[in-house]
Amino acid sequence: MFQAARLPSQSEILQSHPELHFSDEKYTYVIKHDSAQTIQSVRTNDGSSSSTSMPVSWAFGVGEVAQTYIFKWKDTLLESRLSYYTNLHALGITTGHNAEAPETMEQTIGDAVPTEVMRRCFGCHTTASTVDGIFDPDHAALGVTCEACHGPGLQHVSAMSRSNSQKLPTSILNPKRMTPVESVDFCGACHRTPVDVAVYVQRELGVAAVRFQPYRLERSLCWGARGDPRITCVACHDPHKRLVRDTASYDRNCLQCHATTAAAEKPANAAARACPKATKDCTSCHMPKVEVSATHATFTDHLIRVVRPGSGFRQ
Repeated sequence: MFQAARLPSQSEILQSHPELHFSDEKYTYVIKHDSAQTIQSVRTNDGSSSSTSMPVSWAFGVGEVAQTYIFKWKDTLLESRLSYYTNLHALGITTGHNAEAPETMEQTIGDAVPTEVMRRCFGCHTTASTVDGIFDPDHAALGVTCEACHGPGLQHVSAMSRSNSQKLPTSILNPKRMTPVESVDFCGACHRTPVDVAVYVQRELGVAAVRFQPYRLERSLCWGARGDPRITCVACHDPHKRLVRDTASYDRNCLQCHATTAAAEKPANAAARACPKATKDCTSCHMPKVEVSATHATFTDHLIRVVRPGSGFRQ
């Protein structure tokens, strides 16, 4: 998360790919990176001299799935039409953009994004891009830093510098103290909750919904109206460490609720019966991988459930 946004000069993807190319039926794109700057250039394929170019201002995403580029033209921020996709090792159409070639050269660079929408983008990819209600991306701390989740730290530093009797435990936000619903909604501020999906994603999502993990988690039958501290985001994932991809490492979390065998005595805090199929690699069956073609990647579905053969993707 610390690398959720970077200047082009700091992007490992751009550093390892000094030239990236893409062509469609009308245009040829080149993103050229060197120590001085990163420029996206576009020219027509019809043999004319029509072309345009613009420097890349920010690179969003470390490249776990993709990296998208943001341009600044006067007072307008644009999201690039093209993104780098890790599984492709190449450029492709940015998710949500029209795959058809733009009508005009001015449209080839990317789409102008309304300030309120871009404010939310920077709010999740950077830290302190909006201060006192003023959106100022040029002075944001790039990436998700400590204060992005814990809030301003000056009061906390001052408090911790005093004697123990004067320390204030409330001088910094500790998400660990949140209720299950608050905790998942807290992570969902960037990763999307049901409310976010209803308000900001007003269209049929289809399989793309799998990208919004808190939204899917809160639709699980085992979630419950008040949530469960054993299946919050931070119960399985440590936000201070890299994502663990070994599915077996999550079994211990599943078995906090589920007995190991039908005949076994359940743990004191268990609320669910044993799985009749297996007691390991639980997530491989109950949280299946789903391919989202627009992103050229697969995502783990956080809608925990019994997945029956041929059932397909559950909305």
